[in-house]
Amino acid sequence: MPALLIFFGIIIFISILYLVILSGHKWLGAIIPVGVAKFITGWVILAVQLLRLS
Repeated sequence: MPALLIFFGIIIFISILYLVILSGHKWLGAIIPVGVAKFITGWVILAVQLLRLS
């Protein structure tokens, strides 16, 4: 599960960033935090799982 969150977080973040840059639609920038939140959540879940193993 953490790998999917990290993967989709990166995909959403980069895709929207490119769309904002190439299209000039600044309102798309409001979606960028969704990708960042998924990315960070994935890393937090991964860290918690690793701490439970040790």
